[in-house]
Amino acid sequence: MAVPMIFVRGTNYEVGYQIGQTFKSRIQDAFDLPALKKEDTPKRREVYSAYLEIAKAAYPHYIEELQGLSAGADIPFEYLFLGCIGTELTALSGEPPFKDGLHSGEGCTDLILNSGQQCILAHSEDTTLDVSKGYVIQAHILPSKSNPREERYTAYCNPGTLPGNTFGVNTHGLVVTGNVIFQKGITSYNSIPRRFMSRALLSAHSLEDVVEIIKKPPGIASAYNANIAVKKEDTDGAKLYSIEISHSENGSIVDVQQYTDIFSYHLNHLKRLDTEHYTDESSLHRAQRIQQLSIPRNTDDILEIMSDTTDEKYPIYRNGVHPDPYATASIGVFDFKKNTLAVYMGNPEKANFEPGVVVNLQGYVQSNPRV
Repeated sequence: MAVPMIFVRGTNYEVGYQIGQTFKSRIQDAFDLPALKKEDTPKRREVYSAYLEIAKAAYPHYIEELQGLSAGADIPFEYLFLGCIGTELTALSGEPPFKDGLHSGEGCTDLILNSGQQCILAHSEDTTLDVSKGYVIQAHILPSKSNPREERYTAYCNPGTLPGNTFGVNTHGLVVTGNVIFQKGITSYNSIPRRFMSRALLSAHSLEDVVEIIKKPPGIASAYNANIAVKKEDTDGAKLYSIEISHSENGSIVDVQQYTDIFSYHLNHLKRLDTEHYTDESSLHRAQRIQQLSIPRNTDDILEIMSDTTDEKYPIYRNGVHPDPYATASIGVFDFKKNTLAVYMGNPEKANFEPGVVVNLQGYVQSNPRV
């Protein structure tokens, strides 16, 4: 299935506006405005205002980017921002995140193959069906008063969301994917919303820069696992890391670990941090199914795992059918030996493993990497 793609250039606001204008219908289709208006409560307005103030202070340029997206797509900014704090709103409700009507619209499977001959990071973007029609952005962000840092990146986006929250790569050789974690016990809203921190990771210049962003005060608002690849010289592979992060009243709790096994995976539960969190049935079932399968040897083997529907209730390639509320919207495969990002929409196996778009990553390499 073909993947829509846009090339944009300008300030954060201008890039947001161009994306919103181009994908206006997809973004509008992803938001149930009457339902959002109906759910308005004094408590939600209080949480909204608190997180907005913190996001403006930490990342004013990404607020501008979201404002541009709002103007271009003709969607009220408030609703786009509410989408950006969906995980936090779910956590603050105190209810299990997989209860009908409360799920925050995301899940994912990440597979890492690092055998010497192969160096691959694959990510499935699992979300609710109403936001499953995403697109690829190649952007050049120009410096502005609120953002002195120039950015160039390629990223897949769900409609109405900020880049950096699915899978992407920048021209400093940093690849970013992630796994949402449903943290328990969050009662305050005095930290940086996770999706804004994920957006900032797409601007990182190095692994040290990534960690600095994650530790930025007052810390992350909800738990997350960031999968980071630091590309070496073209065709020489990459160093791959899992960074588990959780919220605390004293700032982000961070655990950095390099992927050293030939094959690894990370889903929607923590492997190392002891932070209390919900582990949903899908994440557990996907892990069990991956363990049953043979260790992959190449891209086709990786795609076979990502295409697997053997578990009818909780398949790896998800279909949004009860009891699993999520569906696989896209799959991104970074091949660091071939220097490519292949994006699939639809089950790859049914498409004979033919991607919808392939991005050449030649030149997306870190100069003098320090890791």
